[in-house]
Amino acid sequence: MKTSAITLGQLEDFLETIASKYTRKNYVYRIKKFEEWYGDSITKLVKSPDATKTVKKFFVFLKQNIEN
Repeated sequence: MKTSAITLGQLEDFLETIASKYTRKNYVYRIKKFEEWYGDSITKLVKSPDATKTVKKFFVFLKQNIEN
């Protein structure tokens, strides 16, 4: 099964649907933090065949930093 990649426009459209400006701001902040960790844009990650594996690694990274 092939998954389609999202575009930056689609991501921005999604963020605009979030009613709470604080939740939206939090989402944008978290996406930027992920991009810092990943070292590239989230749109490039979504196009990657290893996207799921990369996101799982990020969650492990976050969990390790919370526990330390």
